[in-house]
Amino acid sequence: MPTPSKLFSAVLLAALAWFIGELIVREVLPEGTRVGYLREALAFLAFFVGWIVIGKAATGPTGRGERVTVVLTAGIGAALIGALLAILLHSFGKMIQISLTGKYTELGRAVSATLSFIWDDVQILLVPIVGGTWFLGAAVIGLLAGIVGRRMP
Repeated sequence: MPTPSKLFSAVLLAALAWFIGELIVREVLPEGTRVGYLREALAFLAFFVGWIVIGKAATGPTGRGERVTVVLTAGIGAALIGALLAILLHSFGKMIQISLTGKYTELGRAVSATLSFIWDDVQILLVPIVGGTWFLGAAVIGLLAGIVGRRMP
């Protein structure tokens, strides 16, 4: 059931994810790196994570919102879920893209490459400006969505 807090949290988390993608491109990656639709893909994924994770907690079981600790935890949880999904999907997609060129002849090499890509993506997330902005921003979005959930049932 759509609620104002679900829409609010989904839109804000998508905007934060787009900003994080821009931050990664400008601050972390080397100059001139082409990323394609990174920002848009992150925003699309974050929209659904925000709707499902933060929005559900902010709406509460009765539609009247939840406690502060619940929505704060939902924001941090949404950041963790979104980061894990983004890392896994990006690494798997990168492995598939390279494997279509015929580079990997064995399954073990493809899995090893995927794990290597996952480690590279985790290193990007561990840059303090990226990880801090993502997790703190999602926690603030959780708190704001909790306020919206209490004020606008």
